[in-house]
Amino acid sequence: MSFMLALPKISLHGAGAIGDMVKLVAGKQWGKALIVTDGQLVKLGLLDSLFAALDEQQMAYQLFDEVFPNPTEALVQQGYAAYQAARCDYLIAFGGGSPIDTAKAIKILTANPGPSTAYSGVGKVKNAGVPLVAINTTAGTAAEMTSNAVIIDSERQVKEVIIDPNLIPDIAVDDASVMLDIPPAVTAATGMDALTHAIEAFVSVGAHPLTDANALEAIRLINLWLPKAVDDGHDLQAPRADGLWPVSGGHGVQQRRSRAGTCPGPSAWRHP
Repeated sequence: MSFMLALPKISLHGAGAIGDMVKLVAGKQWGKALIVTDGQLVKLGLLDSLFAALDEQQMAYQLFDEVFPNPTEALVQQGYAAYQAARCDYLIAFGGGSPIDTAKAIKILTANPGPSTAYSGVGKVKNAGVPLVAINTTAGTAAEMTSNAVIIDSERQVKEVIIDPNLIPDIAVDDASVMLDIPPAVTAATGMDALTHAIEAFVSVGAHPLTDANALEAIRLINLWLPKAVDDGHDLQAPRADGLWPVSGGHGVQQRRSRAGTCPGPSAWRHP
């Protein structure tokens, strides 16, 4: 049995990773970025370090902050329209799974006919699209590392799962500075989400030695550190601050080829 390892070309971890990413991208001269995020994150000031770094490098960007949990195809189309109107050249996703999945779907539309949900399934995205930087803010399932995007087809009330190597971000960023002020309830919920996916990866029929190693490490880290991270969100020793447990879990999710079914119920009621 053969297996494949497919991950971002570059992964940056630790405090200050956002600044390092901006300097790296400045050298690539990609052009103007569309920043895809949640407006609440902007209000909380979590993007301030990103804005400051981009301004310091005199790099152009446009903000699209309309993302909501469990993104729909209509939201993706809205984001793509913003991308076109601002004449952007690449994408920066900032947030948890919803902003990152939205940016991945917009990336599809930059080089393929829409809608993005037409590519539901495995390996259907023909063209890679523009570069994508994914900045993770939650210690969850490491959407910044994977080839997966989940977009809701509102008419059918179904979550469409798109899986394709062309969705893997070019650069993945896990910066501790934007994870330390996450509310305890969110830390607990995303940590349990990561644990669920790590266990799922381990028991999957598509598991192999690489997925087992990463899934088991994620389970170990979450068991050891999640209670401490919930109690003290500013604990820099907690591996979630550097993205270590979501990355381990994300490696497991990314490399195995089976997952629990996504049923219509959660889609209809906007549950993860």
